[in-house]
Amino acid sequence: MDMVILAQVLNDAGLAKMEGRDRSVFIYQMPEDVRRGVLLRQPDGGDPIDFYMPGYYKTGFQVVVRYDDYQLGMKLALDVSEAFTIRQPLVLSGTRLQQVLPENKPFVFPISEGGLMEYSVHFSVVYSE
Repeated sequence: MDMVILAQVLNDAGLAKMEGRDRSVFIYQMPEDVRRGVLLRQPDGGDPIDFYMPGYYKTGFQVVVRYDDYQLGMKLALDVSEAFTIRQPLVLSGTRLQQVLPENKPFVFPISEGGLMEYSVHFSVVYSE
């Protein structure tokens, strides 16, 4: 799945910025000096291919929200979950998102060396290209 499409969803919702000095959404890797940001990751192994249904995929992705304040970080993680909850087909950049649903409520990783908290949410997604 093209993770840039997901980053665009967050950018359009005003939850994270894709470009500029105050960029706050990252794909696959978030620099350690970022105090407030959103990381988008595909599962290891990529999207499974079903040769009997070409162009149709059922997979998932992970969102990690990093924040220096527990309540504000949890709010952002919940807002991101809401922005990614798609129950009706939506076409973005040639990709048809059939359904995107969170698999869990945000859970917090232990505080990092920099005193930052990271909240993780896993999503299931069905899409076609």
